[in-house]
Amino acid sequence: MKNLLVLFSLITIISACSNNNGQVSGSQQTQDSLNRLLLSLRDSIKKHPTDTLFKYNLVLALEEAGRYKEAVNVLDSMNITMGDSAQMKVYLN
Repeated sequence: MKNLLVLFSLITIISACSNNNGQVSGSQQTQDSLNRLLLSLRDSIKKHPTDTLFKYNLVLALEEAGRYKEAVNVLDSMNITMGDSAQMKVYLN
């Protein structure tokens, strides 16, 4: 009886430690959720092209993903200018 219990425990431990049950690994789940977030933000930008908050959130998401060139391209597409340097007090207040 003891041998059967030890064998059952050993089989349970081995089956619990193996990752052959078809589940997606943690890094793959992270990549999938990141891709869904980026697609959602891009769809929102297509629906509301003048809303800079969506673009800013897209830049932040791209930066977190390490896609710096894409983030810079989005920032460049926003075409934000600071205006005349004599009027800088407006931006600092």
